[in-house]
Amino acid sequence: MYKQEAPFTVKLEFTEGCNLKCVFCGIHGIREKPGNFKFFTPRLAARIAEQIREAGWNSKIECAMHGEPLMNPKYLEIIRAMRANMPNQIMVSSNSIGLARPPGIKQSLADLFDTGLNVLVIDCYDVAEKVWSQILDLAPEDVIVSPYPGGPSPNKRFPKTQKHIILIEDLAHARSEDEDGVQSGKLGNRIITNHIGAAAPVSSDLPWAKRCARPFRELSVRYDGQVLLCCNDWRGEFRCGDLRKEHIRDVWQNAQFRAARKALYHKERNAIDVCSKCDNVSFRVGLLPDKKGKAELGRPTRKDRDIIKQAERGRSMTTAVLRPWEK
Repeated sequence: MYKQEAPFTVKLEFTEGCNLKCVFCGIHGIREKPGNFKFFTPRLAARIAEQIREAGWNSKIECAMHGEPLMNPKYLEIIRAMRANMPNQIMVSSNSIGLARPPGIKQSLADLFDTGLNVLVIDCYDVAEKVWSQILDLAPEDVIVSPYPGGPSPNKRFPKTQKHIILIEDLAHARSEDEDGVQSGKLGNRIITNHIGAAAPVSSDLPWAKRCARPFRELSVRYDGQVLLCCNDWRGEFRCGDLRKEHIRDVWQNAQFRAARKALYHKERNAIDVCSKCDNVSFRVGLLPDKKGKAELGRPTRKDRDIIKQAERGRSMTTAVLRPWEK
């Protein structure tokens, strides 16, 4: 049986919930207003980091997903616990507002990198301008600060000996909306998507006949340790496992992931409910299922379809806030 190679990225949800409500974001589909934060814990971080080390994965760790990571009051403890258990690149994606809280921007940046962070990606939303505009002057001397677009992509894997801050232009500046409320926009290789209907209406022009690479290249973990098919599943409608009970190596190769990968490899997005509503378009889909594009996956069987239905059965992991087009 084909085994999927290790994910390029393991995404961890430090916080579910955000201090902002950007117009293009799926946060509107899980929160009516800022607050009600759910937090990842240092204990879970240490467990997952130890499992990644045991699996021998060189995956990049990205701390982001469905909320603002720096709203977690224990974010330094979490990074410290991860760094103590594995050598992988650790990246935090933030709106930067949390950096202004005591002990202040300069010390917060120093603490982040001293604790073991490699890369800090800051989305430069206009509302946070007072914070991120100071970062160039307040960043530690050994940290490279660069813009995006115009500098290195936040998606690349950096040498572990380097420390980077990447300032990303406000994605809202690239956003457009048609008469039906369907949104679109692109900034470098960052694309605005509908977040499976949580951020914007589902378009009638979806990429059903295209492969999606996400479940082949990334593993997304909620604040509570449950694993999603991908980070676009804001509400947690497709269950792939639970790292509080299972090993990350086993979850990555389990029946839920295998069944979904078969469907997506053979361009059958409609076989998976969440994927049938998603407008994400992946890059380099010819290099699937492995990074050289040499392996083959058989077509999904009736058993695979049953596994997919079972993974999508029951209530979503996070209570949905229905958008106007969903009511």
